[in-house]
Amino acid sequence: MQEPDRKRFIIQIEAPGKTAVDPIKGKLEEIGFDLDQNYGPVKIDSKGTRWALRGWAGSEAKKKAGTIPGVKLFEDNKVSAA
Repeated sequence: MQEPDRKRFIIQIEAPGKTAVDPIKGKLEEIGFDLDQNYGPVKIDSKGTRWALRGWAGSEAKKKAGTIPGVKLFEDNKVSAA
């Protein structure tokens, strides 16, 4: 059953390389995130320590994600042309 308050997020992960992102992805899925398998992880800095994913989650999963070290969430609102 989907939560009525589910929102789409860009998920920023601080990790020392792409292979270090996989365990964090697993934790996000365990707490209730549905990750977009077609988006990411995308390297967003030149050092390869900051990565982005996209996913959907309700408020409870969002709250739990705040306890995972190195994870930041940003609401990903669709923007339409006026």
